[in-house]
Formats: sequence, C-alpha cells, structure tokens
Amino acid sequence: HRGSGYSLPVFCTKCRRTVILLFFLYKIIFQGDFPYRRYTMACANNLRHIYTALMQYANQNKGYFPAANTVEVLIDGNFIQKNFFKCPYLFFKHPDIDDISSYLFLCEGKSIGDGIFPLAMDKKRNHEKHPINILYSDNSKLRLNDLCVQVHLIDLSFY
Repeated sequence: HRGSGYSLPVFCTKCRRTVILLFFLYKIIFQGDFPYRRYTMACANNLRHIYTALMQYANQNKGYFPAANTVEVLIDGNFIQKNFFKCPYLFFKHPDIDDISSYLFLCEGKSIGDGIFPLAMDKKRNHEKHPINILYSDNSKLRLNDLCVQVHLIDLSFY
C-alpha cells in the first residue's frame, strides 16, 4: 500500500523552489522597481489634483491661469492643499529637501482658450533616472526620459 504524500526528494525540491520564488518576490517588491512605481502613481495623482485646482482657478478668473506664484495662489485660494506640490518619489529618496513645490509651472499668464499646452512638469531631479511627467492643458500626461525632455523643452520655448 502506497502513501498519499510526497517522497522526501520530491518534497525537498518543492520546498527549494518555493524558497527561491519567495526570495525573488522579496527582491522585486522591496528592493526592485516596485517602490518607484508606487511613488510614480502617487506623483501622477498629485498632477491630477494640480490640474483640477488650476482649472477651478481658471474658471473663476475668466479662463486665465495664475500670472505668477502659482503654488501660493492655489494654496491661498483654497483650491488645493500644499502636500500635493511635493513629489512623493523625491521625498521618499531625499526627505531633507524642503522646496515649496516639486513641479515647474509653465502655464503662468496663459488662458484656457490658448489650445493645448503644458501646464506643469516634474523638476528634473524628482525621478532621478526615471521618466519625467508633463501635464498638459487637456489633462493628458506625457512621460519623457531625460534625453527627450531637453528636445521637448526646446520645442516649448516659444511659450
């Protein structure tokens, strides 16, 4: 009569495979790209909130975005909380940085009727070796790596 369990060599092989799988899952989740992806999603969420605040401001001001000091204008007008101006990835990596905003605003003085143009973008240091987010006036987001950003900003220099 045969037993219903595994033989010892088969059991050891399955245990070894399980340990290797758990090791690689640990490496991916805690030391790999997973933290970056989590913070990138939070950064995109910040840009969504910034977009909403900018549109609320523009709707109350005859279609115009703030002419200067965008961050202060939006916070003082209670359009958005100041924590949305901090890139989560940057402050995960460098908690000692105390900038008022992790984003550059390219919309100052523009109007909703000016067509599609960039509203805000990550400062270059936000994501280090990862792509930079650019938020456009139609709420689309573009992700560019460092090489493309320089070319793209040259194209935007007429703004």
